[in-house]
Amino acid sequence: MIELDDAELESQLRQTFQQAAAPVQGEGVRRDVVRHQAEQRQAVRRRTLRTRRVAVAALATAAVAAVVVAAVALVRPEGDRVDTNPAVTEPSTPTTPTTTPPSTTVPETTVPEGTTVPSTTAPTKVPSEPPAFPPEAKDLTHGGTIWGVYLAAISADDPAADAVLAAAGQAARDAGYGTTGWSDLNCDRGAAQALGVGAGTDFRAVAVYFDTEAQAKQAGAAFEGRGHDVKGIAHVTTYCLD
Repeated sequence: MIELDDAELESQLRQTFQQAAAPVQGEGVRRDVVRHQAEQRQAVRRRTLRTRRVAVAALATAAVAAVVVAAVALVRPEGDRVDTNPAVTEPSTPTTPTTTPPSTTVPETTVPEGTTVPSTTAPTKVPSEPPAFPPEAKDLTHGGTIWGVYLAAISADDPAADAVLAAAGQAARDAGYGTTGWSDLNCDRGAAQALGVGAGTDFRAVAVYFDTEAQAKQAGAAFEGRGHDVKGIAHVTTYCLD
């Protein structure tokens, strides 16, 4: 066995400790430290990003909630509306909508070419000419029947009798008839009843006689068409002719 002095023993121990410490003092130790630091930085970065995502999500949720609250406030009836602005204490006055009356413009009507449009103007009535006077009966007989057109029938006591009888006679002459004066109404049986005059009364009359009822009616229309009064038409039996 080799005996070492204290100096050599101390030298060998120092070398042994240096060799044992060499693995942790070299390049590998520095790489492990750098790697460890990088991993720590990445872990810090991930935690920071996670924290930011959580904050962004919270802000987004709050924004959505605010939009929903605003929409509900708009949709709810006016009586249940809650104003989110603390500065507003009075409810707003609802605005009455203005109703515009519908247009009354009448669309223009297009008439196809060649189509006749009826006139809306009432036609002017042209007064028609009165009928012509038919010929009078020439031969009156005592007790014969005839149609009489009475232009006048008036009481003899009436103060206007003379004027009325004269006007009626003139109308007959203007029509071309030969009647020149008046006669007693009682001489024509049936005339008083037809004219609404009491039988037996003293009435004077001016009449024109015709053979047929049609001629009598035509003559009456002709007189009236020219403004002459006709008291009536009657089918009578003539007397006072003998």
